[in-house]
Amino acid sequence: MRASPAAPTRSYKQSVGRRLFYTHLWVGLALALAVALYFYFAAEQALGSAYDDRLIEATRALGLVLDQEQLKQTRAPPALQQQLVGLTSRHRLLSEAVIYDRSYGSLRVWASSGTTPTEAIPLPPIDEAEMREKVYKLDGELPRALMALSADRLLLVRADLHELDDYLLQLRRNGAVAFIVAVLLSALMASVLARDARRILKRFALRCQQIAEGRYQSEDDTPPLAEFAEFADSLEAMAGRLARTDAERSSALAQAETASAKLEDNVRERTAELDRLNVLLRKEIEQRCQLEAVLAEAAATDPLTRLLNRRGMLELLEQLAERTHRQRRHFCVAIADIDHFKRINDTHGHAMGDGVLAAVAERLRTDLKANEEAARWGGEEFLLVWPDLPLADAERRADSLRQGLSSQALLNDGPVITLSFGLAEYSGLDTLDACLVRADRALYRAKEAGRNRVMVN
Repeated sequence: MRASPAAPTRSYKQSVGRRLFYTHLWVGLALALAVALYFYFAAEQALGSAYDDRLIEATRALGLVLDQEQLKQTRAPPALQQQLVGLTSRHRLLSEAVIYDRSYGSLRVWASSGTTPTEAIPLPPIDEAEMREKVYKLDGELPRALMALSADRLLLVRADLHELDDYLLQLRRNGAVAFIVAVLLSALMASVLARDARRILKRFALRCQQIAEGRYQSEDDTPPLAEFAEFADSLEAMAGRLARTDAERSSALAQAETASAKLEDNVRERTAELDRLNVLLRKEIEQRCQLEAVLAEAAATDPLTRLLNRRGMLELLEQLAERTHRQRRHFCVAIADIDHFKRINDTHGHAMGDGVLAAVAERLRTDLKANEEAARWGGEEFLLVWPDLPLADAERRADSLRQGLSSQALLNDGPVITLSFGLAEYSGLDTLDACLVRADRALYRAKEAGRNRVMVN
């Protein structure tokens, strides 16, 4: 047994509440991240600037502390060396201090608090008048400051980045904590907004369902939020219009039902009247058809012999001729004439003549087969039509009729009747009139040959 196909599942997009939740969450995250990055880089820049200012101030203070008399000596005194070590060790910002000598045209280390640096030092243009006041900040991986102590002595101070790195690490930690707190607050706010949005949308969905069920009067008196007031007013206005439309529709439906009932009554009455008129009309049509059939039969029938008259036979011959041309068939025509009919009228009277005509017609009618027909062609002439009968068979039929009629009298106390026949076959090679002329000529030859015989043309 074939299992019925499963109903197609309908896919839905994300709900409005979920969209609001994710939207506010991502917006909160983006704002929190932007604010955290901004404050982090701003704080990092501010710390760097403050660090540079402290380095410059520490360099200037260190240059002012050094003894100028000792700086004038050719070789650095051990006391000065110890002084540099003590100053740098006591100052948390400074990692090394080096005094260079440039009296020989090139820089060489004169005194140092630690390892002697070997890299080259870029020298900015130094104003001799401000050499004890101006401190130069040098670029490099580690913060450095250069100060002219005298015309031949330069003080180079290196800073320690551990304190700055500690400050920056603490700043990053604080920023990460603040970011996490901002994320949590954003998620909480987004959840609250999504819940409120779902609650509002559920109210509107419930109201729409009530309107769809035909409950147009609102059952909730809680005022909507200001943002949804216009939508709520439009919804209630729509409900009012639907209520009025429903009432109008009910009224129109009741009126339509009343009008329909009246219309059905009128239709039943008119139908009954039409049925009665149809019965009368059918009776009248039947009577008219019968009358027309009688008139048509009377127009095509000879009243004395009750055979076809000349007009009816001509119509039949035209139909047979058309069929002969269409279906390549043939028929035979026989014109029979009562011999010495005028003598019968003169000897026995016209009543006897009419009786002879009727008796001959009845004898011809009894000899007819299916699709064959006979007609009174003239005064004492008859025409017989034998469709699909060969000419030789037609000649035998005519001769048999002739012998049967001449063997005995047809009427009591009446004369013996003889007939002369003229035969012709119509095969479509000539016209119907030509065929009738040929049959008439054959009859004329039979008359000339002594009557009571059959001639073929």
